[in-house]
Amino acid sequence: MLTIVLSLLFLILVTSGIGLVAQQEVVGANEQLVRRSLPGLVALERMKGGFLDQETAIRGFVMTGQRAFLDPYQADRAAIIDQQQALRTALAGDPAALSRLDAVDAAYVRWSTTVAEPSILARSGAASGPLELVISTEVGMRLFDELRTRTDELHATIEASVAVASAESAVLRTRMAWLLAGSIGLGLALAAATLVGLRRWVTRPLDELVAGVSAAAAGDLGRPVQVRGPAEFVAVAAAVDGMRSELSAQRSEAVATARRETRSGESERIALQLQDGVINQLFRVGTSLLSMTNRNPQLAEPLETSVHQLDGAIGAIRAVVFGLQPGGPAPPYPDLRDRVAEIVGAAEAALGSTVVVRFGGPLDDVVAPAAADEMAVALRDTLRRLAGGDPGTTVEVELIVAAGAARLRVICPDPGPAPTREAWPLLDRAERFGGSSTLKTATDGRAVLEWILPRASGPADA
Repeated sequence: MLTIVLSLLFLILVTSGIGLVAQQEVVGANEQLVRRSLPGLVALERMKGGFLDQETAIRGFVMTGQRAFLDPYQADRAAIIDQQQALRTALAGDPAALSRLDAVDAAYVRWSTTVAEPSILARSGAASGPLELVISTEVGMRLFDELRTRTDELHATIEASVAVASAESAVLRTRMAWLLAGSIGLGLALAAATLVGLRRWVTRPLDELVAGVSAAAAGDLGRPVQVRGPAEFVAVAAAVDGMRSELSAQRSEAVATARRETRSGESERIALQLQDGVINQLFRVGTSLLSMTNRNPQLAEPLETSVHQLDGAIGAIRAVVFGLQPGGPAPPYPDLRDRVAEIVGAAEAALGSTVVVRFGGPLDDVVAPAAADEMAVALRDTLRRLAGGDPGTTVEVELIVAAGAARLRVICPDPGPAPTREAWPLLDRAERFGGSSTLKTATDGRAVLEWILPRASGPADA
């Protein structure tokens, strides 16, 4: 999936680069059209007008003999030279057009030296021979027609260059439009591929994992938990499937044993085995999912939902286990100390604060299994809420048994302006089991959250 996304991204970059080059070519063609061809046409028209003005001026002088008619002739001579220079500058790099311009210059020189100047001298009486007005002869008209023909040929050559430049510009614009359309298409394809990939590699595997855990919690232990996707999901699915297989084997063993032995003693033994194995594995799966949220913040919400579903699955499995007993209290929970240590260890990387843990007293003989579950969930959610704290602060976690009651205390920096119970919605968990909870402020300004649970009646009291 990553290879496909990177390939599409590379294609988009390449296409965009080609489009930029094409755009530069379009700009160059337009500049050539504006800076060379069009100014050349303008200069040619002015030079052509100068030829006509000179020819008209000479005819007027020849007919009237008044030298005032020669003023346009003299003025247009300098203007024609200027336009010739402008044309050579504009047509630089176009050999065909320059060749046509040379032909125009030669025709102009022939007309000037053969027709124009001799006619002026003849009409002015400065000629040494007899009066001959060449401009009115067939030779004069033929040479001026040749000058106009060469000028028209140059005009046609420049217009052809303009047409070629315009066609090239149109082709480049079309090419750029297609390249831009291709870039947009590739971008859309990349977006679609990314959405499909996210669904295939994140959403779908997560849904499959949740469905497998929910099925196991509902008692469908014959349904394998198989997930394809990221390595983290595959590892979690393998752990869940191992739990499912073990739970299925344990349940089968419980059924077979219950047929041979008394239900009370056997159920107690099965419950202990399940608590030592299955529920611990479920708890470790939940811890693994929480640790994944630190590495993948964008998956925090679905992963937290999965963790809560795992907590529900633990309660459902415990209900199934305890339902095997004909009556009496649940057996003691033997690993609360380990669970607290594991929760703190999993959350310590995300907290940012220093964590100090203290234990005291016979925890396993006092805390009932269901209450232990609630205490573990409360501690985990509280530490999760404290994630991203100041590295210079300290969070203290105490789990102590004294005077026949278990006390879970968390001393931490308070994130709000003043500690309130509304800021810690999990404070009511202890009340569900006949306990109590308090929230107060320590002398150093930190918040102190405390859960107190009474001693559980059970084997420890017998």
